[in-house]
Amino acid sequence: RQTAIQDPQRRFTDNEISFVGYMLGDGTITNGNLSFSQTSNEIRENFISVVHGIGGNCTEVLSDEKAPYVRVFRNKSESPMILLHDLGLMNKLAPEKFVPKNMLTMPAAQTCLLLSALWETDGSVSTFTETRKNGNTSLHARIAYVSRSEQLCQDVQTLLLRLGMNS
Repeated sequence: RQTAIQDPQRRFTDNEISFVGYMLGDGTITNGNLSFSQTSNEIRENFISVVHGIGGNCTEVLSDEKAPYVRVFRNKSESPMILLHDLGLMNKLAPEKFVPKNMLTMPAAQTCLLLSALWETDGSVSTFTETRKNGNTSLHARIAYVSRSEQLCQDVQTLLLRLGMNS
């Protein structure tokens, strides 16, 4: 009797990759509640587009009392819920988040897409000027990613290394 051999590396759409990156960064994925907090209008709009792109439904919540956020509907048959469940990310608190193993080996273009969503939420890029003792100045760049999850930071480091960037 023959059985089908499943591809051990799931193929992800660009929207799925962005959704996971956004949810790892500024998403709440506990108790079946999915929400994305973000003060940037542009990033919130991108997130809403990504949710719709994977077949999900959501609503933007604006309040004077809380930071703006997007609530993703909790229908268990919705793609966002299924995707996060299948990747083992449901009910993960911030310190428990990680990049799913099958996303650590994606093609370079998709790895960049995931890193982009992560950096939009928890990353920063800045420049600073250093003045040396001899009076010469030099411009430096600082690229940083910060998370409460040590594992997520290690996973980001792995993704960067796959792209040839030491960190």
